[in-house]
Amino acid sequence: MNRGKGEKERQTFADEREDAYRTKLSWNGWAALFHVAWFGYRKHYMPAFLFLLLLLLTDGAAYYAGWNDALPFINIKKATFFMFFLGMLFFGFFANTLYDRHIRLQAKSGFDPKEPLARRKKGGASKIGCSFMIAAAISAAFLSRFLFPTSTDIIQSVRHGSLYKYPLYTIGESFDDFFQQQHWEYERASDGLELVVFHGYTKDRKHDKVVIEFLVDYHLHAIDPYTLEINGNIQDEARLMQFMDDIFQVENPFEIKDGLENENEKQAM
Repeated sequence: MNRGKGEKERQTFADEREDAYRTKLSWNGWAALFHVAWFGYRKHYMPAFLFLLLLLLTDGAAYYAGWNDALPFINIKKATFFMFFLGMLFFGFFANTLYDRHIRLQAKSGFDPKEPLARRKKGGASKIGCSFMIAAAISAAFLSRFLFPTSTDIIQSVRHGSLYKYPLYTIGESFDDFFQQQHWEYERASDGLELVVFHGYTKDRKHDKVVIEFLVDYHLHAIDPYTLEINGNIQDEARLMQFMDDIFQVENPFEIKDGLENENEKQAM
């Protein structure tokens, strides 16, 4: 009777030690640094996919909330970068626990999960899995960049794009020739419209201070001049169109025709 009770107590003690081992936190620097790739290498794909999905959802929420200002140099939304940093900390502290639970589910029976050889046998490593998760991360980044662009993406789409009226000229190159001390910024209007605002000074003798707003539809690649302000004064639409002709150095064909007709009339006289 006492013998059976003693065995039961020893088993209970062993179970408690095993549970403590499973819940013990330990830092895994490789998992924190490489996160998705590390889980792919360890053939534990679910945490990696959930992390990518979380980043994608964070990116989308930040974009539709108007919080898509990009951090300099790395061109990532602030909210997404914060979530990415939290994910690194989480995986650093809990990767070993998650992996241990994973191999326990994979194990059928009869092996000690504390033994390194048994862990490698049941968990294993896969370079293909690592490559697969890296490819998935890159694909998710491209998808997120297309669906939920940052402020830098939208500004660059304007600079490298062209207007419907001037298809042969890029906006950035034409503005570089016409203006100095340039500054581009992104704004989200109260009605949800996306604007790219240009600030600069003309290179002519007047050195006028110019502010031009562009309406942008990033996904449709549509860019339209919206407002023109010169030295603090809002200009009308006709002045805006004429000013854009001056920037892109486009001559009115009707004015050219009138000039030729006048020259012909002078020759006839």
